[in-house]
Amino acid sequence: MIEELEQLALEAGAAILAVYTKNDFTVQTKADSSPVTEADLKANEIILKGLQMLGGYPYISEEEAPKTYSAPPSRYWLIDPLDGTKEFIARRASFTVNIALIEDKKPGVAVVYDPLGGMLYSAWYGEYRENGKVVTKQTWAEGCILVSSHSHPEPALAKFMERNAITEHQRIGSSIKFCRVASGQAHIYPRFAALRVWDTAAGDGVARAAGCKVIDWVTGSPPEYEYDKPWTSGFCLSAPHTEVRF
Repeated sequence: MIEELEQLALEAGAAILAVYTKNDFTVQTKADSSPVTEADLKANEIILKGLQMLGGYPYISEEEAPKTYSAPPSRYWLIDPLDGTKEFIARRASFTVNIALIEDKKPGVAVVYDPLGGMLYSAWYGEYRENGKVVTKQTWAEGCILVSSHSHPEPALAKFMERNAITEHQRIGSSIKFCRVASGQAHIYPRFAALRVWDTAAGDGVARAAGCKVIDWVTGSPPEYEYDKPWTSGFCLSAPHTEVRF
């Protein structure tokens, strides 16, 4: 399944880039005041059509209202066809395709694709992959590099950075932040405000497969994903051997 999911993310990414490169698209506003473009909708269509071939599981996508069930499913897809729409519109190179399979509240299978960077990150039940290849030995950059949101600055971040020996601070949009830590390019990604589950699930799954720690600020445990709970609480993602002062 993981190879098919990776290919699906590549196809969705190609559709996104086709819209991005022509630089001629309209921006609409959804009911929650967030923007949506032709690229979001095309990628969503490609992903949902492909997932039908991989099992008839329920799904939640940012671009559709979720279906309701008498009992919330324990296995379902979480999809953000274009994570970082604001970055896409502003033509900043930080948007992704996010696909995760949630099973028993965990993202055991996940794919994050960075179309502009040409990098594909994925997780298969604890196996971490980059561009379709399993990575068994991961190394991290020197120092202590922190990544945070480009579009959503947080007041609590300054005090957090004072408590930790941060050597570099990078502001980046979308789930690329998870992948920077998972791939060894950064060490810490703190998020203090809640995020929609489709923004976090795939990146969370990739980071966990790479051996990183993802801790909910409130519970002290990894985030859990339940079908009828649309938000992920604030969390801190860190590289395996990075000590974090909370």
